[in-house]
Amino acid sequence: MASEFDPAIAAHYRHDPERDRLDTWARLEGVRTRELLARFLPAAPAVVLDVGGARGAYALPLAQEGYEVHLIDPYPPHVEAATAVLLFGPLYHLPAANDRARALAEARRVLRSGGVVLAAGISRFASTFDGVRLGLIADPTFEGIVEGDLRDGVHRNPDPDGRPEWFTLSYFHRPEELRDEFSTAGLLDVQVVAIEGPGSFQDLGALLDDPTARTAVLRAIRRVETEPTLMGAAPTSWLSAALLREAPAASCLLPRRRRLALWASTPLLASGGCGGGARGIRSGVPRPRPRRRAAGGRSGRW
Repeated sequence: MASEFDPAIAAHYRHDPERDRLDTWARLEGVRTRELLARFLPAAPAVVLDVGGARGAYALPLAQEGYEVHLIDPYPPHVEAATAVLLFGPLYHLPAANDRARALAEARRVLRSGGVVLAAGISRFASTFDGVRLGLIADPTFEGIVEGDLRDGVHRNPDPDGRPEWFTLSYFHRPEELRDEFSTAGLLDVQVVAIEGPGSFQDLGALLDDPTARTAVLRAIRRVETEPTLMGAAPTSWLSAALLREAPAASCLLPRRRRLALWASTPLLASGGCGGGARGIRSGVPRPRPRRRAAGGRSGRW
């Protein structure tokens, strides 16, 4: 069954804004997200469900590294059990809180014991910072967008065809909101970390091209990735991670209630708990012997 996209979101993605985003102006987001995946994902061959993974910017490299990857976009997820669920897009494209709660509940449902949910969120203050940095705040229409973002977190682009760079209908989180949504879904040990952090204020292309400078930039971001006084002070994205440990089947009865990164450790249901049936898309890539991976999104907007 096809997904029920809001017409504004569908119109935005008809412009294909994701085609080369992580290789151009959002390179730092891609580099940091891959680094965080290396940190939080279990070793290959684990089963990864990438929900809303578009062209497979993360799914394809993971499959090449030996993971069994199920890429779901834009159809609803149907998989018996996954070791990791990636939500790098779904949460900020669901403006309604109850829809985000349902997405997190479904992610929790399909997790195996010991699995991890990784989700991305956009900062409530992203349009404010980028609006000032890029001079867009002088446009009364864009200023109205900023005011709406700050008021209720719902980002609305009144001219998606004329100004697709102003992004599309979405929800901009406060970092504590993202954490609370994970916790309410029954995910524990939640961590929220900044993806770009202080690197989001300027073009770091030249630094990322130099291996020594790139390593130094990533170290600098890691040092402050969880600093609470800086978490909202950037046009940045956050990653939230949650781990699911062993839990009794009764956990299925917990209430079902993104750019920040939130990592949360959530007690996964025991085998045979709440998991459903059906299939995803297998990578078909030969899987090597289990090993630990070596450590290594701003969405197209404005």
